[in-house]
Amino acid sequence: MNKIILTILIISVFVSCKNKLPSNIESAVRSCELEYKIHRKSDSIILNHTTEEIDKMPLDTITKLIGDLEFHKNNEEGVEKELEELLKINPEYSDYDEVKNMKKSYYDDNFLKCSKIEMYLNDKQFELMKKQYEK
Repeated sequence: MNKIILTILIISVFVSCKNKLPSNIESAVRSCELEYKIHRKSDSIILNHTTEEIDKMPLDTITKLIGDLEFHKNNEEGVEKELEELLKINPEYSDYDEVKNMKKSYYDDNFLKCSKIEMYLNDKQFELMKKQYEK
C-alpha cells in the first residue's frame, strides 16, 4: 500500500513539474491555431463550389471570395512568421508538445484542390472584368 501511495506521489510531482511554454510562445501557437481554424472555414466555403457554380457567380462575389482567401492567407503567414521568430530566439521550446502537436494549416492538406479553385476564380474574375470593360 505504501508503495502505491509513494508511486502516485512521485508521478504527481513529475506531472506537476512539467515545463510550460512561456506565455508569448503559447500565445503565438494559439494564434496560429485560431488563424488555421478561420482559414479552414473560408477554404471550406470555396472548396464546396463547383466550376459550374463559379461560372454563375457575379463579379462582386468572385472578387470577395478571392479577397477573403488572400486576407486569410496573409494573416496565417503573419502569425506563422511570428511563431517562427519566437522559436528562433528560443529554440529550446520547439520540442514542446504544444508546438510539435500544433494543428496544421488546412490549406496545406488541400493544396492542390485549393490552388485549382483559386486559379479558376482568378481566371473567371479576369474574364468578367474584361467583359465589363469592353462594354
